[in-house]
Amino acid sequence: MDIGIAIISGLLGAGGVIGFIQFMISRHDRQKNGLNDIKKELDAIKKSLDEMNIRVTRIELGNLIRNYPENIDAILQVAEYYFIELDGNAYAHAVFEKWAIDHNVAIGWLPKLKKGEKNGQKQFQQL
Repeated sequence: MDIGIAIISGLLGAGGVIGFIQFMISRHDRQKNGLNDIKKELDAIKKSLDEMNIRVTRIELGNLIRNYPENIDAILQVAEYYFIELDGNAYAHAVFEKWAIDHNVAIGWLPKLKKGEKNGQKQFQQL
């Protein structure tokens, strides 16, 4: 028997030891639940940051296409990041595809999405 448990059992008796063990177990469970809650909160924050990054990049792409349509390198760089890295939505795809056609830019990696869809799910976000 562990010396700590022997001392506690001597001081508290058998009922006290059982109560102490239950206290330790419930404390462990509360800590475990607290860690699960923290993980859920962190996952929610990460999802929110990912969505914000997609929105900001979509706005940046739209601004470049509207305000600097001749800046092909910058538009291609942002578009590649948006569509490939962030898996951007189809509305921006339609705007980008129109810009590419208007400027005779061939895009081999351009995703073939239908307007208003992303990975088979409806999207209602706008550029």
